Amino acid sequence: MRTYIPCRYELSKERYLELLYFCLQYDKFEDNSENRRIIDDVLDEVAPDESTRICLLKNIRWGLTYEKLGSVPLGRRQFYDLRRKFFFVLSEKRE
Repeated sequence: MRTYIPCRYELSKERYLELLYFCLQYDKFEDNSENRRIIDDVLDEVAPDESTRICLLKNIRWGLTYEKLGSVPLGRRQFYDLRRKFFFVLSEKRE
């Protein structure tokens, strides 16, 4: 799993890993829990459409790479840029 975040998002490696492990617990959160709602709200804010949202959710929930996701409506670089933006926005919401 990729652990590099560019400086423009201003996330330390430790903060990124904290958010990553938080997202990997998505399936353990109850449907109406505050933690699950935070992730869903950030996905709605960051993803431009529903198919991108689903691909991004699969990536952050199960750690599936771009190649294993199948048909992604974005290019590889754009997808990982969107993923980095997701973690940056999530970091701001979780403070």
